[in-house]
Amino acid sequence: MTGKPINILCVDRGNQIIPLVEGIFRSIAHEIQLLTDAEEIRRQVSVAQYDLLIVHNDDAIHFNRDLLHEIRLFRPNLAVILISGQPKENSEWTGESSVYLVDEQKMVNALPLVLGDFYSRFGEQNNGSLVQQNLIYNSLLAVNRGIIILNAKGQVQLLNFMAEKLLDVPSEAELNISFYDFINDGEKIWRYFTEQCPARTERIENYPVVVRDFNNREISRTADITCVDVENLYYLLQIEPSPCASEHTGQESGFDLISKFAESVANELLNPVNIISGRLQLMRGEVEGQEKLIKSLTAIEKQTERIKETMGKLVTFAHLKEDTVPQDVDVNSLLNKILLEPSIARLRETNGVLLKYELGDIPIVSGSAADFDLLFKTLLEMCFNCVGTNGEILVQTGKRKNYLNKNWAEINFVLNYSSSTFGNESTLQALFGKQDDPVRLKSVESTIVQHYIHHYKGKYSILSLSPNREKLTLLFPAKIL
Repeated sequence: MTGKPINILCVDRGNQIIPLVEGIFRSIAHEIQLLTDAEEIRRQVSVAQYDLLIVHNDDAIHFNRDLLHEIRLFRPNLAVILISGQPKENSEWTGESSVYLVDEQKMVNALPLVLGDFYSRFGEQNNGSLVQQNLIYNSLLAVNRGIIILNAKGQVQLLNFMAEKLLDVPSEAELNISFYDFINDGEKIWRYFTEQCPARTERIENYPVVVRDFNNREISRTADITCVDVENLYYLLQIEPSPCASEHTGQESGFDLISKFAESVANELLNPVNIISGRLQLMRGEVEGQEKLIKSLTAIEKQTERIKETMGKLVTFAHLKEDTVPQDVDVNSLLNKILLEPSIARLRETNGVLLKYELGDIPIVSGSAADFDLLFKTLLEMCFNCVGTNGEILVQTGKRKNYLNKNWAEINFVLNYSSSTFGNESTLQALFGKQDDPVRLKSVESTIVQHYIHHYKGKYSILSLSPNREKLTLLFPAKIL
């Protein structure tokens, strides 16, 4: 991405500075000459052209103001970075132009900032494109985010210091890598980025990615990507840093821990429930002819089955990983598939519920088919449990436009309650609670449903149509074609 290379002269007895500079300027054309004695500087600058002098000033290397003035007789535009473990002596350099002072204790974080500022000035003088230099300058300057500049083919052009740490790039590694090499599902995500971000005015923010470092460790992060057109097309990928060091050591992610926690809770609850179910089966054989007791046992069995089903939903919900590449979800096809599933057929037969579909012209929705499958199945099961024996459920789909002429996918669940069921607090309104009420939700099912509605930026409303009729309406933003 750069034009004229940077010629750097480095004075460092311990050879601590060059690895840092090489890492920060890895993708920028440069050459470094190492010296170990301040006295050699005079001779070197008199015979060769340098743009930057970096001095690690310690007790053995006495780089002072007089030596700087002598050097600038040969190289008046030479920029100097002075790294010192004694910041109190920095007052000596007050008033000197193009001299950067760096505290040795803060060198790792400060050096990218200083080199970024130097490169901005160097680029304006030597490499033409101000926008391009500003792009690189801001990348080098960012010490809290990993920044990766890619060309239009997804090949890496520049990694800033934080990005190198995030990817755990070996110092000797060649930067011949592309977006696909360090992002899971890289080809699909790159295609999505380039389709959604065709011009420099476009920007995608907080996109979930799984970063894979040079040791094949995977880390979940969010990323912003911006298209920048400077002579050629570039993409600026900004990745959030690790919130804690332990995430980069191969320990379990938060998602894995939640999944295992859900499994543990399910096991703790299901073990005693299964014992109770077994005892109930034994008791049935001992109470033959005692109708009241049999009725009580049947009611208890239903509750134990509900616990099992609820824990199954919890474990399924906890194991669904977010798909980083949105899919095209055809709501009508998904509902037709769910209608044929054995669990839904069993609910219809057991409760004697009439289930009808009126599927209209509904737009495609962006998301995960697995998420919407769980959402609709969970909601249908809630409807079956609410309407009671001989109730009716009508599922309608269609399209709605809002006042901004934006398309929404609309799904309605219309419930006709049986007279024996309605009014017993088993309505959808009772299960969901009021939307403006901070009261805790009353069921795992409603928690799952509300999670996916909010996750996909949807809306819902529940209306009472008559004393025994209720309608739940879901709205999801239609995919922009």
